[in-house]
Order: sequence, then structure tokens, then C-alpha cells
Amino acid sequence: NRRPHNRYEAKRQQIQSSLTTKARLKKQYFKLLEKEGLKVPERKKDVFSNNKSLNSGKEKTKGTKNMQQEKQREKLEQQQQQQKEKQHQRKARAETRRKNKKAVGKKTSRGQPLMAPRISCLLEKIE
Repeated sequence: NRRPHNRYEAKRQQIQSSLTTKARLKKQYFKLLEKEGLKVPERKKDVFSNNKSLNSGKEKTKGTKNMQQEKQREKLEQQQQQQKEKQHQRKARAETRRKNKKAVGKKTSRGQPLMAPRISCLLEKIE
């Protein structure tokens, strides 16, 4: 028996020892019943065991495969729709930039920038 390093390890050891003692007592009880010739109750199968015979990866039903395929299909459709939305947003953003660039790029006859279009662009950004 190693001394535990932390509380988690101590609790794990405690649980493990209690499970092994319970299993040993059950085994002894069933052996005693068999010796006396009494009816031995049927042992329950361990639900948490890693028995591959219960549910192997190759024995999946068609229903689960269809569900998985539908989920994948839905996921692909969602991704395509999101890509379309992003592309639409990019185009809209590019169009507004083009319009703003034309408006902001206007100059007076002396080469000074017009302030009215710049202010209207700033107001649009605020709204």
C-alpha cells in the first residue's frame, strides 16, 4: 500500500478497496450458497465494463448511420449558408466603401476636400 500523494489519490484508493472487498464478499457468499445447495441468484452483468461483445463499433445500426449522415449534411448546409452570408456582407461592405470613397474624394476647385460628404459619412457610421 503506497501512501497517497493527494486527496484525489486517497479517495480513489478508498473507493477501489471498498469495491474489491464488496466483490470478494459477494463471491464468497455465492460459493457458500452453492455448497449448501441453495438457489444461487443470477449475477448482474457489469454495465460499466469494457465488453466489446455488447456493442462493438462495427455493429452499428442503419438508423444511427442515417442520423450521422443527416447531422453531417445539416452541418455542411449550415457552413455553406454561413459562407454565403459572409460573402454577401463583404460585398455590401465593399459597395459602401466604394460610395464613401467617391463622396469623400470630391474636392473644390482649389483642391481642398469637401467637408459635407465627410460629415455625412461620419453621421452614417454613428447611426
